[in-house]
Amino acid sequence: MAFTVGIPIVDKFDLMDVANPYEIFCWLSPFWKDPDPHEVDVKLVGHESHVPVKAFNGASLITHASFKELASTPLDVLFVPGGGSDYVDAVLADKELLGFVRDHAENAKWVGSVCTGAFILAGAGLLNGRRATTHWMFLDRLRADFQSVAVVNGYPRFVNDGKFLTGGGISSGIDTALFLAGKIAGEQTGRDIELAIQYHPQPPYGVGDPAVSDYRTWKEVTTDLS
Repeated sequence: MAFTVGIPIVDKFDLMDVANPYEIFCWLSPFWKDPDPHEVDVKLVGHESHVPVKAFNGASLITHASFKELASTPLDVLFVPGGGSDYVDAVLADKELLGFVRDHAENAKWVGSVCTGAFILAGAGLLNGRRATTHWMFLDRLRADFQSVAVVNGYPRFVNDGKFLTGGGISSGIDTALFLAGKIAGEQTGRDIELAIQYHPQPPYGVGDPAVSDYRTWKEVTTDLS
């Protein structure tokens, strides 16, 4: 049985936002039986087909198809990555990207984002009245730009509201995709994938959550990344 996941990528996306969920969705195939094996097709989609799209850090990924080529192809899962400040400004003005996301979200079984990918979902009008989160540096902007979105308090790894999932910053794409894998193929499949990728984070410094990180101010961190 075929199952299609679409991940739209445009210039200056964050590599981890794409690579981590992509890997987890690919792991669905060997573990999802229910009772027969499922063929999971994970596609990177962009403005053009089979061309490199450059991430903000200079790495590139090659698209499998263009937005136009998949315009009439149903997606079971639509998963939207994020990027930095310039990325947010660009994607909110990208009518083709927003249209692709809006059109496919209507019939997708699940719609997810990680990091500032939430701005794409919000820009497409998909998060109106829904609970959501994003990278901690962009929470205030999401609240200001999209007042109809119920941005949750704190810094959750992800937020689930109906068929929509929005992840926090970058690495939370792992948690979001794992949770989604369990929803798609059953909890045992999610557990199997978690074990297969040996996902048992034990960060060396333990300051990845802004709620417990007090060694530098947010302003200093933001300045470093600008």
